[in-house]
Amino acid sequence: MSVAFEQTASPFAKDLDWRIGVSPEWQQFSTSFVVGRDYGSLDSRLSFQVGEATGDVEFTGVEIVAPPPVA
Repeated sequence: MSVAFEQTASPFAKDLDWRIGVSPEWQQFSTSFVVGRDYGSLDSRLSFQVGEATGDVEFTGVEIVAPPPVA
């Protein structure tokens, strides 16, 4: 499975391109990344790409958290 945060149009620049190995057992994942540009309200997307194999994938408790402001 892969997780990406990217532009919604060409050149589809990615600020996150993370590959994750999944298994039948529940797993918890956490990552952080820095967004490298200012995006308009419809100019970016977070995607979970799971089409590499057959089976079910269940997501729960997905959170996007902004870091505290820099003083």
